[in-house]
Amino acid sequence: MQLLWVGLGSALGGMLRYLVGLWISGRVEAGLPIATLVVNLLGSLLLGCLMGILGRIEGPSEALRLTLGIGLCGGFTTFSTLSWEVVSLFTSGSWQLALLYLLITLLGGLLLCLMGYLFCSLTLH
Repeated sequence: MQLLWVGLGSALGGMLRYLVGLWISGRVEAGLPIATLVVNLLGSLLLGCLMGILGRIEGPSEALRLTLGIGLCGGFTTFSTLSWEVVSLFTSGSWQLALLYLLITLLGGLLLCLMGYLFCSLTLH
C-alpha cells in the first residue's frame, strides 16, 4: 500500500513539474534552464515547508508523509530531497557532514553525468 501512495504522489509531482515547466518556458527567455531552476527551488521550499508542518502536528499519517514528501516532492524534483537532507544534517549540528555531502553530491553528480554522456556518446555510435 505504501508503494501506491508514493506512486500516486510521484505521478502528481511529475505532472505538476511538467505544467510549471510549460508555463515558465512560454513566458521567460533566459540563457539558462530557468524552468528547471524554478522547479528545483520551489520543490525545495515545498519540502522544507512540508517537513516543518509535519514535524509540528500530532500523528500525521505515514501515507501523508509518503504521498507528499517522497511522492509529490520527489516527482516534482529530486533536488528538494537533497536540499532537505543537507538542511537536516546542518540543523542537527553536523554542518561539516552537510557540506561534505553537498560537495560530493554536486561535484560527483556533475562528474558522473559528464562521464556517462562522454561514454555513451562515444561508444554508442
